Amino acid sequence: MAYSVKYSTTNAQENLTPLDRALRSIESMESLTTINKITRNITKNPDEKKFRRLRLTNAKIAALLVEVPGCLDALGEMGWARSEEDADFLEIAGKLGFDKVRAIESAIDFRTKEDDKNQQRRVAARAKKAAQEEKRQ
Repeated sequence: MAYSVKYSTTNAQENLTPLDRALRSIESMESLTTINKITRNITKNPDEKKFRRLRLTNAKIAALLVEVPGCLDALGEMGWARSEEDADFLEIAGKLGFDKVRAIESAIDFRTKEDDKNQQRRVAARAKKAAQEEKRQ
């Protein structure tokens, strides 16, 4: 007896955690890899205070995280919050587990697949347009 399994992207989206949804909303691969690197630094060096503060006015942080839609929301879901002493900084307290690293890596995989699909669509659209142009000539 054969069984048919239907996969619904709607159900898959519904089963995502708020962190997963926030991370998947980030369309910049460079931003996701930056969040991944920051998170890995914290998990490898949990007592190192320099990894637990992000200066939002830093040019690279601003370009990769502050100005990219979804990044600050994702960082908030991970536990980052504005510093009470200085609003130009985000800080994270407590332990940051590998579940966060796995969530980021899952978002990177998702973004890679989405980018590949979009590239395939663009190539197909160009090929279709070229074929239509050729028919007209």
